[in-house]
Amino acid sequence: MESSTANERDRRSWPRYPFEAALEYRVIHGRRVTTGRGKTINLSSRGVYFQSDQAVAEGMEIQLAIAWPACLDNVAGLTLHVTGRTVRSQGMCAAVKIAQHEFRTRAVAGRPVVTPRIRRD
Repeated sequence: MESSTANERDRRSWPRYPFEAALEYRVIHGRRVTTGRGKTINLSSRGVYFQSDQAVAEGMEIQLAIAWPACLDNVAGLTLHVTGRTVRSQGMCAAVKIAQHEFRTRAVAGRPVVTPRIRRD
């Protein structure tokens, strides 16, 4: 007989992929905003599971900024910005259901975001 844990994994509509990347988060609870850092554990097209530096309660509105490991045109780093709600929380780990997401560029250390044009006469 299958264990309940294996059965729960099989019921997922969207496969999760192991993915470790640094992140920063903002939990919004009314007028109060809590910030922190952590790292992703896995993600899917619909959710992110991450470990944080402090416990994040279930049902919270949250924003994540995940340092994406790829660069755009080998010049600009990418950050995945996610907005959603925590749907599960256990200790220092939380699962977020993604409501919105977008990639934004960030500078790569030591390299300009836009290569300067050299004027030749």
